Amino acid sequence: MLREVRRLDAPELHAFHEAVEVRTPYLRVGVHRGQGVASDFGVLERAMPFVHRMSRPCLTLLLEGHGRFDEGGRRLRIEPGDLAVSDQRRGGTEAYAGAFSRWIVMDWDPCIVGAPHAGALDLLRLSPLDRARLGAAAREIGSPRSAEASAEIVRVLRSVGLGFERIAPRALDQAPPLAEQELARVFGAQLSNLRAHPAFEDVVSELGWNKRLVHRRLAAIADRYALPWEHWRSALHHQRLASALRLLSAPGATTELVSELTGFRAPSALCHAFAKAGLPSPGTFAQSARKNVIEAWAEHAAPSVRAA
Repeated sequence: MLREVRRLDAPELHAFHEAVEVRTPYLRVGVHRGQGVASDFGVLERAMPFVHRMSRPCLTLLLEGHGRFDEGGRRLRIEPGDLAVSDQRRGGTEAYAGAFSRWIVMDWDPCIVGAPHAGALDLLRLSPLDRARLGAAAREIGSPRSAEASAEIVRVLRSVGLGFERIAPRALDQAPPLAEQELARVFGAQLSNLRAHPAFEDVVSELGWNKRLVHRRLAAIADRYALPWEHWRSALHHQRLASALRLLSAPGATTELVSELTGFRAPSALCHAFAKAGLPSPGTFAQSARKNVIEAWAEHAAPSVRAA
């Protein structure tokens, strides 16, 4: 399995977000942790459509924190132990907030995995035992035991009725070429330091490879693992936009500070990126995001959020 870690640290806003993902060509398992920010995947997918995965079903399991799905005018609140299955083409919104949040995200190729989905949003409440098993497995994602942990997640989800019959545990233990592993490691590290303005040359320098070779291998990985980008520039832009959307929900966030933290050269560059993606201005988005967080999670929010 291909492993990648991306982390967004914003001590100025008492916030962070971390995504640890393992991938095969037909299945992605990601474990996210966040504090002080809301993650609105629906907004992000509408702004930058995941063209490579538009037909893939997706599930989200909330382990800690609080969340909400917005779909068709409905707002469905989810709590730890709730599992939601949807189709990525529907653009549902998942929001997480509070002092600390942790959740699992999976998407898959239904033609290979054998778990088709009709497209409507389905919610399922897991038992405390299943939730504990999945929580323990999630802590191993990204470690040398990632394959075993992924197999355990699949086993639990299969036991509650999700159709992953075609996945054999040994199929998750196939190691990618060393070059792909190293590229994923360097890629994640560079994208975890946005405020340093990472460039493609930094990736090339750390790997010690020829530029054309890096380009070719990046494109091959994107195609092989159904990633939502095809080259460094699009991946960097996607990460900056996703990070800005998260940070703008933090109390005290300003357009100026968020543009600096996410590597935009100036606040005007962040505003331009939002406008080009069809988003409201950063200031307008921040106001709306914080209002949603405060209204929806007031009884759970950290003191700094309640006071905002």
